[in-house]
Amino acid sequence: MGHSFYLRKNDYIITHQIDSGGYANVYSIRYPGRNKRYALKRFFNRYHIRTFLNETNALTALKNNPHTPTLADAGFNNDHLEIITELIDGDRLDHYIQRHGPLSEKEGLSLFNQLLDCLREAHSKNILHKDIKPSNILITEKNAYLIDWGVSELKGNGRCESIRTNHEYVAPECFYGQHDSSTDFYSLGLLLFEALSGKRPYQFATISAQHYRCLAHCLESLNLDSITSEKIKKLIRALTHKDLHKRHVAYSAQDILEGSISTLSESLAPFYAPEQNDAKYLLLAANAEIPYALHTLALRLFRLGKDKKALRMLTKAAEQGYAKSQYALAQRLEHDDAHEKDITKALHLYQKAAEHGSTQAQNKLGLLYLDGIYHDKDLEKAQYWLRQAASKGNSKAQNNLGLLLEKELSSPAQALLWFRSAAIRGNTRAQNNLGRCLQKGIGTTIDKGKAYYWYNLAAQTGNKRAKRLLYALLKEITVTE
Repeated sequence: MGHSFYLRKNDYIITHQIDSGGYANVYSIRYPGRNKRYALKRFFNRYHIRTFLNETNALTALKNNPHTPTLADAGFNNDHLEIITELIDGDRLDHYIQRHGPLSEKEGLSLFNQLLDCLREAHSKNILHKDIKPSNILITEKNAYLIDWGVSELKGNGRCESIRTNHEYVAPECFYGQHDSSTDFYSLGLLLFEALSGKRPYQFATISAQHYRCLAHCLESLNLDSITSEKIKKLIRALTHKDLHKRHVAYSAQDILEGSISTLSESLAPFYAPEQNDAKYLLLAANAEIPYALHTLALRLFRLGKDKKALRMLTKAAEQGYAKSQYALAQRLEHDDAHEKDITKALHLYQKAAEHGSTQAQNKLGLLYLDGIYHDKDLEKAQYWLRQAASKGNSKAQNNLGLLLEKELSSPAQALLWFRSAAIRGNTRAQNNLGRCLQKGIGTTIDKGKAYYWYNLAAQTGNKRAKRLLYALLKEITVTE
């Protein structure tokens, strides 16, 4: 909440585009009068604040690490959300492998140990990268860099996992709603395999179906026939064990080898027959009771009107502690007008999902304690749960916490901060509330120009209330003049 969200210096000159990803373009830039070049990441969507903050916070925490780019500036530039770092004059690992073939064992272990050095510091500061893959590694003649920290997360309690990246390098526990430090080690093991073999892991080169990835990570053996070194095979097995508790977490290849247990005895399913029918892979994963697949298939079945079967699947996932399913099932049990309605069970599931870190459930619990619908009104508990969700970036909770602070706790200045935080994330209700505070001087001095800005931003999305507020403000300004 303390970020200024504006670039300190925006007189740069773009020289050329370097790369393009799922949420941003990357450019080479320079400033007038300076020879040094920088990398500019410009987000496609101005409301990708969560990704922006994840990356800037991680780079700030790792500012002295030799294996991450140095952050130079970050914030809004007009309507663009931008991050500026030092420019690393190197190759993406995936591009290097495509041009030159796999790395030698010596090169691979050197790269591996450098990335471990980076993870050592990140993990010591409770930061998980969560997106380690060849395209996020830059290599120069002397150094390796781990970039793109936009989906990084703090370790927290490791229960409410959200998969926000390509499934190709996602650890098995993520499909069970969990993560911890060893999650990054699994991805690093797959990266080492690809760097030394030149091949994509599992059957990803021939099977494009999205949900095959879930099956492969959770159940399929990783074929290491293309790796000739027994030492490297043992290292990759130690890193890619399906059970996160059996991966040996250490920050040098030698320490991992010395501390690892044999994984040859893992009882895994045989290789799956290649086909491109994604629904079949999803059904196989659901039949194996992988919570992610149960949850995904349940939502599809609800859309098809097969509610009973969907509820059974959602219940199975919820019973395994999958927070998304606990929240979704609680919603069904609270609002279902048929025989499935069960308020007591719904409240229990909201509580469990909130305890597992679901910001949706935390926001819901906060509102239930605030409104006093099913139990006595409790402002202390309402504030606790709303603050839990708001601090993790949930814009609905931030807006609701702002309203609680303004209306119930007489803290308009604090409320304004939360309205602002939600507004820059694109929450139109918060944009309206922020505009209202600025128009009337609630928690701040009156600033009708800024009030107009936020009303207009919400109105551009088609928000009818914002349009009415904007019209009223313009009439007020006209009368005053």
